[in-house]
Amino acid sequence: MRSLDCRVRLAQLVVMTLLVVASFSVAATPRFAYSANYFGSSISIFQVDAASGMLRHLSHVPTVKSPSTVLLHPSGSFLYAVSQVTDEIAIYRVDAGSGALREIADSPIATGVRSSFQLAVSPDGRLLYVPGRFSQNLMVFRIDQQSGALSALQDNNFPTHGDRARFINATPDGRSVYIGNTFANTIAAYRVDSEQAALTPVEGMPFKTGDAPQAIMVHPSGRYLYVANWRDGTVSAMQIDPASGALRPVPGKPVEAGIWPFAGQVHPSGRYLYVANYGSSDISGFRIDPDTGALSALPGMPAATGGEAPFTVQLDAAGRHAYAPNYNSMDVTVFDVQQASGQLVNPRLLYGRPGVRKIEILEGAAPVARSARWLLLADAERRSISSFSMHPDSGELQLRHQLPLQAAPGELALHPSGEWAFVGNPEARRIEVLRIAADGRLSQEKISIALEGSLRDLRVDARGRHLYAITQAPNQYLVFRLDMEKADIREVEKLTLPADSRPQRLAATPEERLSFVLDGSADRVFAYRYLDTDGPLSYELTRHGSPFPMARGPVDLAVDPTGRYGLAVSAEAASVTSYAMPGRWGPLKAVQGGTVQVGERPLALSISPNGRDVYVLDAGTPRIHLLQLDARDGSLRPGAPAVALVDPPAALLVDPSGRFVYIRYASRSGLTRFEVDVAQGRLIHPTEVLSEMVPSALAFSATIQ
Repeated sequence: MRSLDCRVRLAQLVVMTLLVVASFSVAATPRFAYSANYFGSSISIFQVDAASGMLRHLSHVPTVKSPSTVLLHPSGSFLYAVSQVTDEIAIYRVDAGSGALREIADSPIATGVRSSFQLAVSPDGRLLYVPGRFSQNLMVFRIDQQSGALSALQDNNFPTHGDRARFINATPDGRSVYIGNTFANTIAAYRVDSEQAALTPVEGMPFKTGDAPQAIMVHPSGRYLYVANWRDGTVSAMQIDPASGALRPVPGKPVEAGIWPFAGQVHPSGRYLYVANYGSSDISGFRIDPDTGALSALPGMPAATGGEAPFTVQLDAAGRHAYAPNYNSMDVTVFDVQQASGQLVNPRLLYGRPGVRKIEILEGAAPVARSARWLLLADAERRSISSFSMHPDSGELQLRHQLPLQAAPGELALHPSGEWAFVGNPEARRIEVLRIAADGRLSQEKISIALEGSLRDLRVDARGRHLYAITQAPNQYLVFRLDMEKADIREVEKLTLPADSRPQRLAATPEERLSFVLDGSADRVFAYRYLDTDGPLSYELTRHGSPFPMARGPVDLAVDPTGRYGLAVSAEAASVTSYAMPGRWGPLKAVQGGTVQVGERPLALSISPNGRDVYVLDAGTPRIHLLQLDARDGSLRPGAPAVALVDPPAALLVDPSGRFVYIRYASRSGLTRFEVDVAQGRLIHPTEVLSEMVPSALAFSATIQ
């Protein structure tokens, strides 16, 4: 009778657990993602498209050296990053609205272990677990629920009873925690009283497993545990005794995975298991028997990532999308998950920063909405800068302030915070600094930047830490370090470009890993690599072929949101060419099937935030041509029919939401605003706006909600 009661209570627990998972999956929406970048010593911040699952780079922050992993607190309010080499944990407060990270005052702190590889947190968010690979011990910290700060337990001596303790995981109820010992082929286990912050060894541990156990993956019901065995190329299944936490093998042999299975996750539904195979660069998928926990291979799997050395598999809370960070190729594969079959399909790649190895997804109540915060318009004829707010639905512009200047403004760039603007002054060869108040009012700061040459282009990096400028006569690529809180701007790098060059455009990959200067006189582009996470440009990629040749008369260059393709416009060849961005090493290469003829004299292009639609301005027969970029291979093809313009255009700008396109003209006042048919990328409903102004430059800042 007692045994029957236990089974009934266990069944009730399983049902309740699955209901919680299901309800959370329905309510939660992915908003932001974070990755640990081992070689870059940084954490990348991504915006998540809730519908497609695709990631878009927002920024990155420097962190402890060589972070092995990042971990979100269950509340979503804090993020932890642990160093594999300095034995420190960095602690960040998470802004749920913008996804931004701010390191807390007492961060980083010492781990108390040697070479931590992974972190785990108790489901109630009270305890953080830190295993040590070389010290063979487990450290446990209390988590302050208000600040995220960590304090070590007074009695903190928890041996792992085996060498190379790497991965750790806890049961959904938080009552048991398991640590894999890679060199000992065992699993250590502790029972946990998180309220009392007390751990006691599970009787019979350490438990035997396969050869070189890596990730420990726990079923949402808390009944089963799965272990990826690196050298065996298998996955072991074990049953968890709910009363004691003890492990015993599920009947049958471990199932075959790929080469060097490393880490993965059980689907939130509890029906499937996914494991990343580091050696074969693919993902194994298994169906889970709900009655026994046994595994069987899913048809159509494994799924190739398209990258090299996937580190793990991370699913969003609803289990609709899976993410595989590819450590060697520095990119992330995004899959759709077929709910009925469990198969991973439709792989898409985007570049990350060097050594990307772990992804964490921050969920919220609503998807991210990206829209324009300010539109700044430079009017050279009236010598003024104007700020406008934009209605997110209609695109209607409302003038907030107009600031007169002593000289005609030229190039324009906005700080990502939306609080600063940098304006080129061609007459004085300076860059002026403007402050943008919360209501859009503009004021000129006393600080400015002197230039030796004539400014040709200007941009601020995604972090807001560096301002980049190119000049002619002399031909220079300049980097300025920005500390806007202290109103401090200083030159940190000056690269001299060849005397026969004519630098005219700047571009950078979204993850801020590579930067490019387009040379209009010699049909080439210079490519540069960044030294580290917080540093300016390091060196030109001369060993890999920089400067790279381009089609005749290059006039514009843009990089797609995945960072994998750059598109260059050639005026003389009347074409647009797609180039594959270098990965860890390598040249810039033209994509096969990536060149299309466009109009008579194309002069500029802009890529929609969706990464698919490409708008090209043609000054020869005034038109806007629409192309479509294939994210799988970088090829280009014509899109919707071209849109005729009455007058020769000068530039176009897509707003941050991707819903509106603005055209300014070479010899007349005003702008033309088009709405975008988002499904097809077509431009519709042209409207003439700001007819009293003669725009010489436009720039948007974005806001995230």
